[in-house]
Amino acid sequence: MLTKQAVKACFERNWMFRLAAHPRLWWVMFVGLPLAIFLTGLMFSALFQVQDAFTGNILAYAPFTISLFLLAYRWFERALPENLYKLYPALETDPETYLATIRQVADRWYNPLSASFLGGTLFIVLNIYDLQRIWGSEMTDWLGGNWVASAAPGFFAAYHGAMNIIVFPFLLGSGIAGIILSMVLAYRLIQFTIKLDYNRLLKFMSNLSVGVASWTMIPAAIILVMSLFFKPNQNLDIFITSILISSFASFILLSIFFMPIISIHQALLRSKHEKLGLYENALYDISCRIDRILEDICEDDEDNPAADADTAQKLEQFRKERGEIKALIDEVRGIPDWPISFQRAVPMFMTAITPTISTIVPNLIDLIR
Repeated sequence: MLTKQAVKACFERNWMFRLAAHPRLWWVMFVGLPLAIFLTGLMFSALFQVQDAFTGNILAYAPFTISLFLLAYRWFERALPENLYKLYPALETDPETYLATIRQVADRWYNPLSASFLGGTLFIVLNIYDLQRIWGSEMTDWLGGNWVASAAPGFFAAYHGAMNIIVFPFLLGSGIAGIILSMVLAYRLIQFTIKLDYNRLLKFMSNLSVGVASWTMIPAAIILVMSLFFKPNQNLDIFITSILISSFASFILLSIFFMPIISIHQALLRSKHEKLGLYENALYDISCRIDRILEDICEDDEDNPAADADTAQKLEQFRKERGEIKALIDEVRGIPDWPISFQRAVPMFMTAITPTISTIVPNLIDLIR
C-alpha cells in the first residue's frame, strides 16, 4: 500500500527536504542566515568607514531574498509528495514500481547537491561577466554606482559578488533542479496507462505545474527588476546579458507550465484511444450477434412461440448491452483531452513571456531614442 511518507522518502537526500525535516534549523536559515549576511556586511562597511553607502543602497538588503527562496522551496517540499501521492490511483501500476520510478528520477536529477550547482552554472557565468563589465568601468548610472565610486569598492565588489556568484546561483540552481524533476517525473509517470475513471486526479499534476510556475515568478520578478533597473540600458553588452537572462526565465516558465500538461494530454489521448478500441470491438461483436439473430428470424419459417420468445429476449438483451457500450463510448469521448482549460492557460502563457517582453521593449525604446 502506498503512503505519503513513502513518496516523501524518495527525496530525503535532497538538501531542501533534509532542511525541512528539522523545523528549528529551517527557521534559523529562514531568519538567521539573511540577517547574519547583512550584519556581516554592515560590520565590514563600518570598518571601512562606508557604512552610509552600504545602508543607503538597496543592494545591501539582497540577502533577505533568501527567505523568499526558502519559503518557495518549503511549499515545493510539501506539495510534491502530496500531489504524487494523490496522483497514484489514476495510474495502472503497483506501489513498488511507482516508488521506484520516482526514486530513480529524483536520484538522478534532484537529490544530488551537484544538481543545484549545475543548475546555477549559467547564472554564475552571466553574473561574472556582468560584474567584470560594471565594476571595471566608470559607469555610475546603476544601482551600485555609489559603491564603485566609494572609498572601498573592493569590499562592495566582494559583498555583491558573493551574493550574485555564490548564493543566488545555488538557490536558483536548486529551483531549476526542482523544475527539471517536475518535468521528467511528469513524462515518466504518464507513461503508465491512465485509469480514465480517475482522470480527475490528473489535476494534481497540472496543479503542481501551475504552483511551480507561480512560485518561479519570484526569482523571475527579481531577474526582471535587475534587468530593468540594476544595469544601465545604454550599454549594449549589459543589454545582451539582460535579454539572455530574462529569455531564459521565460523559457523556464513556459517549460514548467506546458511540458507536464502536454505529457498529460498525450497520455489521455493514448488511454482514450485504447479504451475506445476495446469498447468499439465489443460493440462490433454485439452488432454481429444481433445481425445473425435477425438473419435467423428471416430464414426461419416455422411457427415456434417458445423459440421466438427466447430469440426476442436475446435480441433485447443484446440491444441493451449495445446501448450501454455506446453510452460508455460517449462517456470516454466526453473526457477532456487537456487537464487545464484554455482560459487558465492563456494568463500563464502571458505571465511566462513577461520577463522577456519587459526587458526588450524598454531597451529598444531607449536605443531608438
